[in-house]
Amino acid sequence: GRGAVIGDTLARIYTHFGVKVLKEYYVNDVGVQMDHLAQSVQLQARIIKGEDVSGVSTEKLYKGGYIAGIARKLLDNHTNKIPEIPVIKEFAVREIMDDIKNDLSEFRVDFDSWFHESELHEKGILKKVIDGLEKNGFVFEKDSALWLKTDDAIDEKDRVIRKQDGKYTYFGADIAYHWYKFERGYKKLLDIWGCDHHGYVPRIKSSMVSIGHKTGDVDVLLYQLVSLSRGGERVRMSTRAGEFVTLREVRQEIGEDAARYFLSTKTPDTHLEFDLELAKKKANENPIFYIQYAHTRCCGILREAEKNASAGAHPPDYTLLKEPLERSLVKQMIFYPDIMNRCIRNLSPHYLATFLLDFAGLFHKYYDTHRVVTDNPALTLARLSLVKSVKITLKNTLSLLAISAPEKM
Repeated sequence: GRGAVIGDTLARIYTHFGVKVLKEYYVNDVGVQMDHLAQSVQLQARIIKGEDVSGVSTEKLYKGGYIAGIARKLLDNHTNKIPEIPVIKEFAVREIMDDIKNDLSEFRVDFDSWFHESELHEKGILKKVIDGLEKNGFVFEKDSALWLKTDDAIDEKDRVIRKQDGKYTYFGADIAYHWYKFERGYKKLLDIWGCDHHGYVPRIKSSMVSIGHKTGDVDVLLYQLVSLSRGGERVRMSTRAGEFVTLREVRQEIGEDAARYFLSTKTPDTHLEFDLELAKKKANENPIFYIQYAHTRCCGILREAEKNASAGAHPPDYTLLKEPLERSLVKQMIFYPDIMNRCIRNLSPHYLATFLLDFAGLFHKYYDTHRVVTDNPALTLARLSLVKSVKITLKNTLSLLAISAPEKM
């Protein structure tokens, strides 16, 4: 969920600046973990059919309740018969990916492309890239395996790209995948990974040199884990035991807007914890409520002004905006493009979340201390123009975070 929000928001900002962006989801559908997935579904299908599975080792198998759900669908689709492992694997991957796509779409994260690792094998891309590396002297054979010579200045040791059994490693596939992205015409690649993959960054950077690119052509953004609490008490999770809170459950409990906002509030390299109870509150202590309420107040003021014909037909005289809070609001809006630039420069959307909270706070203070519609028509016109600008800025920023800007609350 956090990676999705970070990537989607950065893509929206890049697009806002006129950059051509392709959002691609890389599906790891090859390798040992996929075998374990298929075996897990097979085991659950046997249990559903009432077969004796007491002799089956479950140490490496997935234990989440969703596996049983996939097994039931598998049996329904195969007239209550358990098909071969390759068929189970394909079925399980398709079911899980359909679920992920629906989940992300509801979360307002839409990918332009879904690339399966298996395509690298089926289309011969992986073999082509490895053959090219071999031809250019970047790989060597040792202990019946194929190794990539890495750049000592970037990665500290050589890496296996094809194992002794002839199967390619994840690293081998990753080199081919990045090569293929460059082949499709993209000049800059941004990978968004969980922090547990930090050791993988040097080898990817080094491999880019081997395929003829600069290390700076690929940026890897690592994000830290997310913890949930409820009323100050940590929600315990264990993925190994299949005990975890899904993104869908969080979204359904606190709503899309709150989920997206809270996942945007810290730099990616900072551990993030947020309280589910706070995120649901319809009160000023909940930052997303506070921000959206600022937009609602702008809309309410402008509606009333329209009703009372206070908008006027003359251009506003901005020199009448002399109050310190008015000048602060204007300054914040002037610096707004710099905030977006900072998000791109440091690859972190948290600057938008921070800006929104500060900007909304300024406006609430202004609303509480100054009347917008006054006895002075010229001053009223200037202040209405300021409110309209605040409304536009709030809505634009919320839009970049894919958060709604309600007109009434």
